[in-house]
Amino acid sequence: MTLFMASKSTILQRIRFPNDPKSSALYFDWHRQDGIHFGPADSLLFTKQGGTLSLNTYFNSFFEQFYVRHTTVRLAQCILFLEGDFRINIFRTYASKHQERVASVTVSDCKANEETRIRLPLSNTLPGRISMEITCTGPYGQFRGGYFCTETPLHEKVSIGIVICTYNKQEYVQKTVEA
Repeated sequence: MTLFMASKSTILQRIRFPNDPKSSALYFDWHRQDGIHFGPADSLLFTKQGGTLSLNTYFNSFFEQFYVRHTTVRLAQCILFLEGDFRINIFRTYASKHQERVASVTVSDCKANEETRIRLPLSNTLPGRISMEITCTGPYGQFRGGYFCTETPLHEKVSIGIVICTYNKQEYVQKTVEA
């Protein structure tokens, strides 16, 4: 697992923040005693060393099996915006619910305006769902978001299918489609 800078990336998925702190469990997981609180402008503040933020949620996990199965993406990376010192553990969860740690990275003295890039090893044989745990290793830290991206050009031809259920109102739907 190495940190590196990429030349040109395509964003595959953004790490999302909740619109309302009441729904934060859908986006992040942490224990209140960990000293993690919502900060200004979509950020999370770590006020205690050892506080761990989990991105093992529906909205912030990276569904590796989709990209391996339906695209040419075989190498992805995660860009995080951090301030402080952190240990980042990367996990893969399989359909059987078995989870394994696939990498661990320690970063220190992260600046708020700099990107931290982490290479994600995608699995062609047993793809799963990639998630992260971010642990503050210093006295203070801030997580400002991030995204998953790739340098692999995405050249797939996109097709969209639309299914309309008419509920016995074919004439009404026909007029709407033709308008």
